[in-house]
Amino acid sequence: PDDHHIMLSGIHGMVADSEIAKTSSTDEPDAPPVAHTRHIHTGGRGRPRIEIDSNVLATAYQLAGPTRLAQVFHVSARTIRRRTLEQQIVEPGDPVFVTLTDEDGEVFHIHTSSTGSQSTLTDEELDGIMLDILNAFPSFDRWMIDGHLHYLGQHLPRRRIQESY
Repeated sequence: PDDHHIMLSGIHGMVADSEIAKTSSTDEPDAPPVAHTRHIHTGGRGRPRIEIDSNVLATAYQLAGPTRLAQVFHVSARTIRRRTLEQQIVEPGDPVFVTLTDEDGEVFHIHTSSTGSQSTLTDEELDGIMLDILNAFPSFDRWMIDGHLHYLGQHLPRRRIQESY
């Protein structure tokens, strides 16, 4: 019993010392931290422009998306998106609106969508799929059913899922 007690107290001591050591270091930094962002005063109104080192941003963007990088660089996700577009790290998306002119000269503004098209399932087909899902997964709620339908490649308005539920 004494050996066991000595061993346990030694382990607890090592764990406590490790916890202290992980947050402290005897090695003082010999240089300031590397700055990957710069604030540039443009002379205009508003906040200064935040520039992000293009090499660092390109490498970081391969590892994480705009939301995570916003936390890393202490900027908004929108700023990350703008800088990746400006530095041609990513391609711009399709335009949200397209302007078309018909043969009579009438101008139309058409909204384009980046989401997939809605499913063309009939109500009867949807009811059959819902029955299959609920037989296989009786505890699924509507959100889980919606996710499973997406997995099956069926994109439906929630209203239709609720009506079939």
